[in-house]
Amino acid sequence: MPTTASSLLLGGVAIIAMLSAGFSALMSRHALHAKREREMREAIDLLRLHYDAMGRMDDEATPEGILEFALKLSRMLHDPTVRESTIRVLREGIDSADDHSPDVIKGTDIVYEEYKILLRMRPDLATAFIQSIVSGILAFEKRWPECAGILSSHVTRVVASPVEEAQRIVRAADRATGLWSVPPIDAVAA
Repeated sequence: MPTTASSLLLGGVAIIAMLSAGFSALMSRHALHAKREREMREAIDLLRLHYDAMGRMDDEATPEGILEFALKLSRMLHDPTVRESTIRVLREGIDSADDHSPDVIKGTDIVYEEYKILLRMRPDLATAFIQSIVSGILAFEKRWPECAGILSSHVTRVVASPVEEAQRIVRAADRATGLWSVPPIDAVAA
């Protein structure tokens, strides 16, 4: 009889241990789900800010180069068809993909010069441009778990010099993906 009692006791302990492990796994999964849900809510808020800023830039005073750049950056960060190549470029390193060819430098200089003029003439539009860049980049990391940490090393540089850093990111993605092979804005409107 004592053997049966100890077998029952041992079986009961085993069942309790299995239930405890299952409950622990369930709680861990719940915490992971709650974290992901928080990230997605943050991404939604950032995307609202991003698209609100993009909408505010729809103004006759916004230079064409800035509009085109903002649209290209937005597409790069939020188009699932280019996400994988963008992630690959960012993992390999933006610095290694920089292109210092005269055409790229000229295009970068034009956007930066337009931004400086816009900052003096229409600070509200310059602010919208910066908000679209920063919120877009942060939303990119929040939306896709595989992107977590990719841009973290660049966030400080984005905050310190948003236009220059966004241009570096776009140049790197452009070299690796051929992203800017889309028709220019004028061609789409025609």
